[in-house]
Amino acid sequence: MKSWQRHMLEVFSRFVPESCQQPVWRAALQTRRACWQARSLGSRHILRHLPGTSLDIGPPRAELFPVEESAGVEISKVIHPAGTTIGVIDPALVLPGTQSFSELGHFDPHPPAKIAILENARCFGAHGAVISMADELIGEFSQEMGRAYSPETMSQHSVCLRWKMPSPTLLQGLTVSLLAMSIDNYYHWLFYALPKFALLDALGIEPADVRHWIVPSPMSRFHAETLDMLGVPAARRIPCGANGHFQAERLVASSPCFAMGSCPEWVVAFLRKMAAQHRAPAPPVSARKLYLSRRGASYRRVRNEDRVIASLRERGFEPIQCEQLSVAEQMALFANAQIVVGVHGAAQANAAFCPPGAALVELFAGSYVNSVHATTALAAGLRYGALIDPCTARQEHGILTADLDVDLPSLYRLLDRLD
Repeated sequence: MKSWQRHMLEVFSRFVPESCQQPVWRAALQTRRACWQARSLGSRHILRHLPGTSLDIGPPRAELFPVEESAGVEISKVIHPAGTTIGVIDPALVLPGTQSFSELGHFDPHPPAKIAILENARCFGAHGAVISMADELIGEFSQEMGRAYSPETMSQHSVCLRWKMPSPTLLQGLTVSLLAMSIDNYYHWLFYALPKFALLDALGIEPADVRHWIVPSPMSRFHAETLDMLGVPAARRIPCGANGHFQAERLVASSPCFAMGSCPEWVVAFLRKMAAQHRAPAPPVSARKLYLSRRGASYRRVRNEDRVIASLRERGFEPIQCEQLSVAEQMALFANAQIVVGVHGAAQANAAFCPPGAALVELFAGSYVNSVHATTALAAGLRYGALIDPCTARQEHGILTADLDVDLPSLYRLLDRLD
């Protein structure tokens, strides 16, 4: 989630009475949707029918979903076929039991992992929309959060609302786009962007062969650290923000490596291999018990955290704040973890570095229960449990920022079942 979105949700939660939050939130979404549709009338239904291309005015003139049908495709290859995460969450490990988690043995299929090299293609925006030499938006490589997941929703892509795109910067030689949806977030960066290196390796492309790497802008510490691990020279990194626009002589792009409803096992395998090669030296302490604190966050915090930490310390848990550690340090810490407890958040992406058989316990406010880390745990061979604060369940429609209280007796029961 971007900083302005977090701020908006914080202001909303602070100033809108709880009894009015649901209707106000629904009205805001409906207003936003109406504005979106009104804006699209000019760009999608008028400007795209003018002579020229999106290099002149308006959005791309066509939309195609599968990359094979677009112009300028030099190579297109499916590296990993579509599939579904295998595993079932034990209902006894979700307290209190909820319908959403009791049915989590059935996950959405993850798409095939596909990579392609395109001639004279363009890369636009923070999410890396790919536009072919024939001015076609390639939907398979241009997905956004909540939009453009299928041929039927491609027209909702933000690039289709553009009245004018900035002139592109020309890039000679082989260029690789590492952009994907919402990769300003640590979790999304690990699971959506970094596995692209496994696809490059399968295609026989070495980092030394690449002249330009299109990377997110601004870059966070974790971006730079992981790119250093994977051999991407800083001098060859080309930052691309919301209005970044590049035209590459040969562009290497790929489909998203992950689907929110299902985690491919090969993604976890890649992350574990990377961690084994690059994690920080650490004492061989096995069976560590970790509590992930969100004390430094501005939302989704544990109100009674002092009591929780004091109680968990008696059971051998160490409280940590992942944002204070380097990526290599987090890799080393989680590689020796026996059990990890924490509120749902990006730090739990590190569960991919845990050894098979370890346990992940998520703490949720009832207003926002997300199964994404559950699917990761199953793909990684971990045991999974969840504790949901029922007191916040009356806040519906995904209030992401809600703080929560942890019921310690329920947490003890859950930990005892996982021992």
